Amino acid sequence: MFHLRGYKPDLTKEINEIYLHSFLFKLAEGLVSIFIPFYILEMGFSILTVLVFFAIYYGMNIITPYPLGVLASKIGYKHTSLLSSVFILGFYLIIRAAEAEPLLFLSAVLGGLGFNTYWAGMNPEFAEGSDEEDTEKESGIFFSLPSIASVFAPMIGGITLYFFSFSLLFLVTATLMLVSFIPFAYSSENTKGMDTSFENFATRDMVTDFFTYFFEGAHSVGERILWPIYLATVIGGSINIGGAGSMIAVGSAVMSVTVGKYTNPENRAKVLITGATLSAITLILMSQVTTITAALAVSALHGLTYKMVNLPIFSGAVRRAQQKEDLIEYFIIRQIAFGIGKVLFIGVITAIYLIHTENLYLYGFAIIAAAITLTGYLGGKIKI
Repeated sequence: MFHLRGYKPDLTKEINEIYLHSFLFKLAEGLVSIFIPFYILEMGFSILTVLVFFAIYYGMNIITPYPLGVLASKIGYKHTSLLSSVFILGFYLIIRAAEAEPLLFLSAVLGGLGFNTYWAGMNPEFAEGSDEEDTEKESGIFFSLPSIASVFAPMIGGITLYFFSFSLLFLVTATLMLVSFIPFAYSSENTKGMDTSFENFATRDMVTDFFTYFFEGAHSVGERILWPIYLATVIGGSINIGGAGSMIAVGSAVMSVTVGKYTNPENRAKVLITGATLSAITLILMSQVTTITAALAVSALHGLTYKMVNLPIFSGAVRRAQQKEDLIEYFIIRQIAFGIGKVLFIGVITAIYLIHTENLYLYGFAIIAAAITLTGYLGGKIKI
């Protein structure tokens, strides 16, 4: 299915080292990511606290990319990603002990800083190691391998929570994440970037790029915040929540290599708008499910359809970064756009929660669906 038969990773080739790392890293992250809203609610905090937590977490997307880009250009891409493990470990250790909002919000700062540090190194590392002629294919493998890990991770996480505790789950996640960086010891370091003035990026076509990533940021609010809150409050049960996360990953894994193999610069706009429209429909359906069977089915459909949006946009970002000849600065702009979009849409969801609590899910998912449709439309106009 995934066209990986006979695939033998050669760790002397950077792109394969990235594949192995991303598989282990996503396996670790997938164990716990979908459960964080559930965990905060289980600790006795409110939905409003969950929203504030993620506003802080994603707010780090706005303030950290530039200094982290400078850091990556000084110490190297892999060293920057490796440094993220310190902050991510602190995030998991503190959130598991958070019994009051100040400590919980401190963990959000560390988590946002940690994962932004990680992507400050990983995004340009992938772009630097990718063969420009095979960007879509390599992006498909880059997404499909972690998606395969994510198929099992949420369910394993849910079973761990059912029989053990969040403390064990956070510990296993942190340990596995540290192990994932071992493959980086097999290749050389990259430090290219931050040699171009940001004025060179202030072009009309970059406006399209910026707003594509801005609206794409809304998807994280839908999939990683609103959907888990909905599952926790309407469906309930850690195994059910984990199962929904696994089904999203099943859909993503099935679609990743397929989209990567068949998408090209000529048909990407059509793939994007088709995927965005179908994905928007699944988001609306998320607000209507009341049984675990329906939740699993909608999750799988969402994973299938959203990958038709996410993967072409990512491969397009890699091509754009390669065109701009300053990988780090392009990804800085991308991360900031993500952050502004995420925080703004969290603000919108928060306003709905405070003003129309009874319609939180219907209105919330509808707004996220509209944003995804705009993502697909604008993404198809990016010049690659």
